[in-house]
Amino acid sequence: MLGRLTILFLVLATLGLFVAVAGHKTEHDANDAPNTGDIVSTFLTSWTRPVPLFFLFRLGLIGWSIFTDSFSAHFWASAFVWLFVFRYLRTVVNTIGYIRLKPIMPAENPKYTNNDVTVIVPTVEPTAGTFVECLQKIIANIPAQIFIVTVGEDNVNAAKSLGERLNADNKVKIEVLSVPKPSKREQVVAAVGHVDTELIVSCDDTVFWPSTLIKYIIAPFEKASVGLIGTCKRVRRNDLPFGMASFLNLLGVFRLERTNFDLAATYSIDGGMSCVSGRTCAIRTSIMRDPEFQHAFLNEYIFWGRFGPLNAGDDKFVTRWLYKKGWEVAHQKCPEAQIQTILGVVGGFDRFQNQCLRWARTSARDNPKMMFRDNVWISYPWLAYSVLFTSFFNYSLFFDPLIITIFWFALADVSFASAVATITARPMLALVLWMLAAKFVRLAPHYSRHPSDLRYAPGIILFGYWHSLIKLAAFFTQHKIEWGTRAGVDAAAKK
Repeated sequence: MLGRLTILFLVLATLGLFVAVAGHKTEHDANDAPNTGDIVSTFLTSWTRPVPLFFLFRLGLIGWSIFTDSFSAHFWASAFVWLFVFRYLRTVVNTIGYIRLKPIMPAENPKYTNNDVTVIVPTVEPTAGTFVECLQKIIANIPAQIFIVTVGEDNVNAAKSLGERLNADNKVKIEVLSVPKPSKREQVVAAVGHVDTELIVSCDDTVFWPSTLIKYIIAPFEKASVGLIGTCKRVRRNDLPFGMASFLNLLGVFRLERTNFDLAATYSIDGGMSCVSGRTCAIRTSIMRDPEFQHAFLNEYIFWGRFGPLNAGDDKFVTRWLYKKGWEVAHQKCPEAQIQTILGVVGGFDRFQNQCLRWARTSARDNPKMMFRDNVWISYPWLAYSVLFTSFFNYSLFFDPLIITIFWFALADVSFASAVATITARPMLALVLWMLAAKFVRLAPHYSRHPSDLRYAPGIILFGYWHSLIKLAAFFTQHKIEWGTRAGVDAAAKK
């Protein structure tokens, strides 16, 4: 029976590749000049397509040999084929999906323009240098209005002074609002009641936009069923000497590179995304004005109401809400809508690890909800498999030794070893090299821009294993809902 299921799974794997190649596409301008990412994509497309298809075809033959004999005689071989395809099918299909995704270009006569957009910026540090640049970049996009929402009279005065200085020609209407305590969710909702445009773009205070962002991020709203739009992100790579500071910055870079890859890939294949990042996203004002939404947004509790209200995970909540209400989400992957931010440059390893822990806790809490309570797997099956379901098992510290051990035992099976020998004469080395290469697929765009960062590759692999322990700790501490890295947020939440 298990052998038959193995064959079925491999058939589905091949169909999955077909879906990635022939499936969901978005509009794009064929006259766009190629950039470095396009060159890398072309190289990856020409190199990756035949190899995985051939490899899966050979695995199919191996599965057939298992099918024609008794399962008990081929237990380890069958287990290896199942684990290998379960783990690496998503890498192959997501790579093709990522490469094929094109941006949705603005219409010649768009329904919405920058005059239909209000920007909301929650901040607790309006005097920080990063916020100054953030506000400058937003003003350059000329939205209809900007709301800065902060805490305390001193911060309000500082934000007003900054707005007057940067907006001396009154190019944009800027208003500063205040809430009693620092809470990103409460700060955003406080501004929504003052918005009189059809669209809202929310922006974190450490994010830097290109001058074309609003024009491109709102382009998918031409489709009436789209309610929320995310964009691609990049962490600024600091010019630091070789050492821990540079390595931590690189860890931050790779955090968003992996996220970019996964979001673009799943959106390309079936239109689903696990989370539209709150660093910058566009949403219809009508959604955020809905009293039902605001009440749920400000009163999210976990574990049967014992812990909350939550502050972190706001973007995951918004994404889930739109799926539950039948809205579509969209993703813009293009330089014109690419934001920049900073990660891994303040607070050292402890701060970055706390950020990773917060993100992992949010995923541990919300991924099962998306899968089973929100029934995302029905509308977006590829998203459900490649991100949500696999997140329950994606612990490389445990998986890598497991699959190598199972492969070792499987090679004792003469028929399996003979089949593998048709692929490679050094099967164990080939498996290890494949596993190592797979860890760098999502990072390829960054390495094409910064090849010197390959010197950190051993450290990146080791941190990946350490991150398995972070995720395990997050799973067992989901009830801890503190933000961890924002001044005053956690202390205010306890009052």
